[in-house]
Amino acid sequence: LNSSNITTTGNGSFGEITSGAVVWEKFDFAAATTTSGSYHFKDVDDTTNNAGLWDATDTDPTSFAYTNVPGQYVVPEDCTLKAMNVILSNFSSSDDVIIAIYHGTPNLDTTSDTTLALAGTETTVTIGTTRRAYGANATYSVNLDAGDIVVPTFKQDSGSTKAIRGSITLKFVTR
Repeated sequence: LNSSNITTTGNGSFGEITSGAVVWEKFDFAAATTTSGSYHFKDVDDTTNNAGLWDATDTDPTSFAYTNVPGQYVVPEDCTLKAMNVILSNFSSSDDVIIAIYHGTPNLDTTSDTTLALAGTETTVTIGTTRRAYGANATYSVNLDAGDIVVPTFKQDSGSTKAIRGSITLKFVTR
């Protein structure tokens, strides 16, 4: 960030970041026991949880439970999701892992679920050998509004439980 990206008002407070600024957000994750066929995402109910424990699951996150909305990434201002990079390891098998990025506008002050949409398509990380680092990336062009949530997820469809660890980095550009 340099001073050409910042505007100030007459009272000396900072204004908004100018259009076109890049915002990177990193999501570390770990799950000791995954559920086959379910999307895993950041847990919001463990009192001892570190932010990287993704043991919450959903077989179809397009209808995202209102109790799962708090704790997800909140878009700070209007932007476009542009790219994703992921590095992960399947610690207990050589089964592939699928990354899916969901987004939506939360239904606040209600018990109604939030409708999420898949950003682009799911990305498969091909795992050749257990306990090694593998990566993948994807590009997007998804407009998001300030206050929307972004829910990165992973899943595996092997039919048995797995231990998976990794990190997803998303690139946003303000608009």
